[in-house]
Amino acid sequence: MSTLPKKRNKFIAYAAIANFFSKIASMLVIILGVSFTLNYLSSEKFGIWMTISSLIGLLSFLDLGIGNALTNTVSKSFSTNNRNDIKDAVTGGLFILFFVAIFVFVFLTILLKLLPIDQLFKTQNELDQIILTSLEMFVACFSITIFSNGIQRIFHGMQLGFLVHIMLTIGSIISLVLLYYFSTLKVEINLLVFASMIGNILASIPLLIILISKDLFCFRGVLFSINSQYKNIINLGGAFFLIQIGTIILIGADSLIISSTIGVSGVAIFAITQRLFLFASQPMQLVNVHLWPAFADANNRQDKDYIRKTLKISIMLTLFITTLISIIIVIFSNQLISIWTSEKIEVPIEFIYIFALWIIIESVSQPIAMFMNSCGIMKPQIFGIISLIIICLPLKIYLASNFGIFEMVAAYTIFFSINIVFWYGFIFRSYILKYLY
Repeated sequence: MSTLPKKRNKFIAYAAIANFFSKIASMLVIILGVSFTLNYLSSEKFGIWMTISSLIGLLSFLDLGIGNALTNTVSKSFSTNNRNDIKDAVTGGLFILFFVAIFVFVFLTILLKLLPIDQLFKTQNELDQIILTSLEMFVACFSITIFSNGIQRIFHGMQLGFLVHIMLTIGSIISLVLLYYFSTLKVEINLLVFASMIGNILASIPLLIILISKDLFCFRGVLFSINSQYKNIINLGGAFFLIQIGTIILIGADSLIISSTIGVSGVAIFAITQRLFLFASQPMQLVNVHLWPAFADANNRQDKDYIRKTLKISIMLTLFITTLISIIIVIFSNQLISIWTSEKIEVPIEFIYIFALWIIIESVSQPIAMFMNSCGIMKPQIFGIISLIIICLPLKIYLASNFGIFEMVAAYTIFFSINIVFWYGFIFRSYILKYLY
């Protein structure tokens, strides 16, 4: 194996290990954060905090896909070994994202003034001001996070993702300490929102300092950098934006569909099963997510042999490990759910079976998505997500209303598989193969 493939694989391994510790730290923030605050917050205030925290994932698309586009753009510039190209990609990309962050801040601030908060949260009137100040804190932190995430995406594009995860681990520890300290003071929700989000922001400061020290991010020639990068970043970001929106609609709508058709008892069954199978999907996801910068670098250098071999290995390894863990979960599912929920929730075994199958298929699709994202193969993904929304969204509603969550997940699993084979294996087959052979 030549030097470059070895280097890529080494960075994937480093990033995956660092990502493992980063995930543990972030999970501790969630778990211990709840333990610290649940004792002094009322059930309503705790619910408000959890609701606001959930907005982070829901609104992630507001970076307009530019964060993901930065990974590809920076990776391409690094493959040229031209310092000016790298500098333009980093400086131009970050300033574009900076302006997006300002726009998001203004937009969300105006939206806060217009939204009927009392109707959205359905709480007592005396909590309205607390909700408003907490949302204002969220908007400020979230807007900064858009920029800080861009810094992190740049380091992923440089195949230095392990540095990002080391900083995120430290940031999570800081958040955890702040949450504990604030809980002893019994502060209001706005400071809890600040404590839980500040870790991500602080993690990006050392990374920004590294970029500045290496003269890769500076104000000198910034207009030229923006002008040289904005068309490519906006176009590629727009494609990622559409895919992000589609994914949020498809995945985020599940609980809403179930609650409005079957009821909250159905949501409980779905949510418990979904979280249980995270133990099957997460191990390989820690690795697969770092295939993106490696594939991007290989594509920019026309190293198709590396892409082809690594993609095949990652698919087979993901299939084997995810299937093995899923089988173990299926075998012990009754005992695990019983202990976890104190026998309050019972999940039908047939739903466990179908969800295991869904997790396996969805996990195997991840390395394929990383390959296509890294190479800028967006059209097949856009067509695929649009067809899923048009067909599966109404199908989910119909099946959940007339049958149940088993039929809903089963039908989606089947159509998801057919959809990938149709668009990737037939319609865009020759287009995709150009990046492999």
